[in-house]
Amino acid sequence: MDMPPRIFIGANKAFTDGYAFEYNLMRSGSSNSYYQCATTTETGWSNEVLFLLTVDEDGATWHIACEGSVASDGARSIRQACFRTSTNFWEAGWHNWVCNTNRGRRRNPSGAVAEWDLENVLGCEAKLSLG
Repeated sequence: MDMPPRIFIGANKAFTDGYAFEYNLMRSGSSNSYYQCATTTETGWSNEVLFLLTVDEDGATWHIACEGSVASDGARSIRQACFRTSTNFWEAGWHNWVCNTNRGRRRNPSGAVAEWDLENVLGCEAKLSLG
């Protein structure tokens, strides 16, 4: 399945109350595409965005939502990781996101090492439109 140009991600309340996260597919070079959201989490800074990276770690492929900045050439600078999933989050339906419990508003919370809490899982829905 091709990755859609725009997706919306959030829990039921986020869709009901109108604050689901809108991610747009960004193109950076011929093979480096990623999703970016202008909204951050409650620990984000005013000049930051949320973007998703794909990494192979611990024998699995993870899609990690990070807060940070994106340069005009598409280069991303991560301040902190927020959530991760091993599912194709861009497909419509429910996905479980593991939370990083070591995140905050400081520049480098505790050395910025992500602490993935398998007990702290956030169920979010991905939608291809808000209709």
